[in-house]
Amino acid sequence: MQSNGSFARKGSLCALLFAFCFVSNCAAYLDSGAGSYLFQVLAAFFIGLLFSLKRVAKAVPAILRKIIKGRDKK
Repeated sequence: MQSNGSFARKGSLCALLFAFCFVSNCAAYLDSGAGSYLFQVLAAFFIGLLFSLKRVAKAVPAILRKIIKGRDKK
């Protein structure tokens, strides 16, 4: 007797094989709002990247000062 996990895995595999083998081509489109959504995603990515770089740029000199002070004591 099989456990429920292996039965579910086999069922998922059969559904996936069915989708790839027996389904015909489908047409997809981009609606008019897709461009503005993509712009928003890219803008948020670059603003987040700039914020992260700013934080790193502020942290690096502080870390370097600690390293240099440690060398001066020796």
